[in-house]
Amino acid sequence: MINKAVIEEAFETKVLDQIKHGRLIVEAERLAERAGIDPTWICTTALTLGQNEISYLRQCRKIAREKNVLGLVYYTKEDLNSRFSLMVGALIRMFIDAQMKTVQDIVYLVEDGDRVEADVLFIPNFFVTESFGKYESRKVAALSEVLTHRSALCQQTVIRIDDKEEFVKRYGASLHNMVETSMTEMTTS
Repeated sequence: MINKAVIEEAFETKVLDQIKHGRLIVEAERLAERAGIDPTWICTTALTLGQNEISYLRQCRKIAREKNVLGLVYYTKEDLNSRFSLMVGALIRMFIDAQMKTVQDIVYLVEDGDRVEADVLFIPNFFVTESFGKYESRKVAALSEVLTHRSALCQQTVIRIDDKEEFVKRYGASLHNMVETSMTEMTTS
């Protein structure tokens, strides 16, 4: 449950608007659970993000259709869970269906014949060298399928790859080319 003081501070600092976001706050627990984040992120300002990230959040609805950009890729070893949670919370405040899922979640969903139908999907561990384990072929197939499906629907995907060279070796040129040609590289600064 969101602490009442956190909600009041979000209204005072204008992160939330009482009229515009009143219903959203009532539904915050459910929305956050579906989104895969703590509900507090819905009340947290996104102004700590970089200017390019803020610009992306403001334009993400039209970027896929108008610019043929299918999302963002971060090449970094830095853990981006908090940053991605902050971005998901900001998108929820903009009434955009955003979710954060792990690679493991994605693999299980694909194996069960399900899909993540969020407008914007964040995958903070899309490729993390040290956790790339025995289910390599399952991961590659599932993630390729997810990116291809989301691309066809003009849905945005935001991913983190910790080592570009290892990613190419283990996932292959095809998936790497999809990421390189259809996603905008983003940095955390």
